[in-house]
Amino acid sequence: MSAKLKLGFVGLGIMGAPMAGQLIKAGHEVFVYTRSKVAPEIAQSSAIQCASAAEVAQKADIIFTMVPDTPDVERVLFGENGIVSGLSKGKIVVDMSSISPIAIQASRYILQAMSQGVRINWLDAAEKTNKAQFSILLATMQRWVSDVQAVSNGSAPRYYPKHESTLKALSQQARTPKLLRFWKSLLQARRSENHPLATRIQLEALLSQYQQIFED
Repeated sequence: MSAKLKLGFVGLGIMGAPMAGQLIKAGHEVFVYTRSKVAPEIAQSSAIQCASAAEVAQKADIIFTMVPDTPDVERVLFGENGIVSGLSKGKIVVDMSSISPIAIQASRYILQAMSQGVRINWLDAAEKTNKAQFSILLATMQRWVSDVQAVSNGSAPRYYPKHESTLKALSQQARTPKLLRFWKSLLQARRSENHPLATRIQLEALLSQYQQIFED
């Protein structure tokens, strides 16, 4: 038998439960969490049920997610008691959810654009990402700015540690009052993120305001 691993599984629906079951049968220590009722075969197994996705991340070394859609992935990763809040250095997260490739690509492009700071081409960024769900783009922007704020205060980035050097450079260029105003704009936008009138115009306005954070 291969080495026993500490594995986590978040999302025990039609697809997730059988996958987690195979890991349990293989003899691994499996920590699980799901918002729905735990399937009997999992509940009666050696799986350790956790109170939150964060607890799964705290106890497991490799965490798998299998949830229905892009907003669900956002929630289990970055929501209250989400996986990110329980992670530590060296842990691995593997997402196997049925999520929108458009949303993934758009989030990556938004990050690439925002990493440019004052050089951001906000019209191009809006053009290439506006087909993605507005709430997904806002969440990505909010996490990025949260990390800029954290680094400027001497803390480690919570969401994008691989971009720490870029975040540090941006934090040194950012004008604090403008950064705080932009954060408030993001919070206000999130209050109406699912409104049918949430449009590309709003996205352009936010990205343009982001650029101004780094201008004298």
